[in-house]
Amino acid sequence: GNTDGWGGMAMLAECAQTVELDAMQLEQGEPPASTRVPMDDGNYSRKDKSLGLLCDKFLQEYSKADEVCLDAAAKRLGVERRRIYDIVNVLESVEVVSRKAKNRYVWYGTS
Repeated sequence: GNTDGWGGMAMLAECAQTVELDAMQLEQGEPPASTRVPMDDGNYSRKDKSLGLLCDKFLQEYSKADEVCLDAAAKRLGVERRRIYDIVNVLESVEVVSRKAKNRYVWYGTS
């Protein structure tokens, strides 16, 4: 289990992503990914790029920071900036960060 206090946020982020993806697939007439049996062929796994996993990496990297630059975070974590915005939007909604300027957020933490 994850006892560092961030597991709940990562789970929230991954849940939001699953709900959004399922809705898109239903609109396209496909069965939702969350109801499909995964095929393990040793190749690419969607879980490797999940928002929850990225959120965990983001929190490990920036939980001690006073301020976060989203461009630098995207580059450091090797993802598109929009993926960092997905995480920051969730963190902002639970008042862990707040927008300071374009691409910059102040970190408050969870206490």
